[in-house]
Amino acid sequence: MEKENAPLTSCLDIVLDSTPCYTVSMTTVTIPKHLAGKELILVPKAEFEALQERANFALPKKYREVRMTKAQKKAFERAERNFAQGKSLTLNEFKQKLGLTR
Repeated sequence: MEKENAPLTSCLDIVLDSTPCYTVSMTTVTIPKHLAGKELILVPKAEFEALQERANFALPKKYREVRMTKAQKKAFERAERNFAQGKSLTLNEFKQKLGLTR
C-alpha cells in the first residue's frame, strides 16, 4: 500500500493515516485521572482572575456568626416541620392573604 506520496482524496484518508500531525501553536493539556470523569471548563488565566475578583467582591471579607436563641431555634424547627409537611404558601398566595394583589 503506497500511501506516503499519494494525495489525500477524502476525509477517510485523513482519519486512517497513522502519521500524527502537530502544529507549532498546539498546547498540550494533561488532565489528572481523578479529574477526568468530572466536568471541566478551560478559560484563560486573566479571564479566570477577573471572574474570581468579581465573585470575591460580592462576598463580605469577614462576617460574624450569630447564634440563635432557644426561642428562635424552636421557631425555626417548627417552620422546617411545617415546610416538610407541605404547610407553606407561595409568594403569590401570601400576597393574596394579605390583600396585596390587584
